[in-house]
Amino acid sequence: MSIVDQIIEKGIPYRRSGDGVLVHCPFHDDSTPSMWITRDNFAYCFGCGWSRKVDSFPELGLNGSYPARRNGSVKRKPRQPPPAGLDEDAHMDLMSRPEKLEYLLGRGIAMESIVEYRLGYTDAGFMVRPRYSIPVYGMNGELINMKFRADPSIEEAGTGFKYISYPGALPYVFNAHRVNRDQPLVCVGGELDCIVAHQCGLNAISPMSESIERDPLIRTLFPDQPVIVLFDKDEAGIKHGMRAERLLGKPVIHAVWPHPAEWGEDLSDIYLRLGKEYIVHVVERLGLYLRSHPKGWW
Repeated sequence: MSIVDQIIEKGIPYRRSGDGVLVHCPFHDDSTPSMWITRDNFAYCFGCGWSRKVDSFPELGLNGSYPARRNGSVKRKPRQPPPAGLDEDAHMDLMSRPEKLEYLLGRGIAMESIVEYRLGYTDAGFMVRPRYSIPVYGMNGELINMKFRADPSIEEAGTGFKYISYPGALPYVFNAHRVNRDQPLVCVGGELDCIVAHQCGLNAISPMSESIERDPLIRTLFPDQPVIVLFDKDEAGIKHGMRAERLLGKPVIHAVWPHPAEWGEDLSDIYLRLGKEYIVHVVERLGLYLRSHPKGWW
């Protein structure tokens, strides 16, 4: 019986998520469920970073009087970057697998961008299944985090988290070290979309949600630059874009793409269907509006 089935059978509070469940992590003071457990017994905590393949139910220390707390509970790990060289090892692995490159090329990401951004493929030593890796670099080019995207060829849609970050790594603003400080920022929802936006010549960034909500990195790194928010053209994208606009505390245009939804919802779809020229045209019009309305608009 899987760990997930045992959690359900024992009446431990849980919330369904894809092919697994979210429960309160027993290894740190967890006010909201942050440990994800899949049906193949992989456990990953988004709070403290505890992760491994779980061999037996007692290993988790969960019980019916949940949430369980044990003496010497693990505190949240200090924030620290991934191991040096993990990005390069994953990149070399990807470049040796033409069949894995096809997915990225099919999303409109050019081979030059795959090399420039050091995109990779790895299990990073803690994941049950390998994923596409997206290194995140600091303002001086140092590795500060890695994002991992589920491989759609081995992981069905809706069966788990599409994206996860390296456990316990630093909050970030993706692509920050490439920003031109003389142009408005173009904030998009996702690292791969950000790479496509960069290919279009846009001054693109993609902040992780923590960088907006709990650690105002955008305001710290770019205090004087106005922002154009272009998240996906779907309900979730509009909601996240509204939240970013509200929390950034600076001049913002939060725009919804002005084309029918069936033409594409995320920036990569739009790029493949309508081309670079359409994306650049939309952003240029928004930039003109922002210059004439410096307090922003939504």
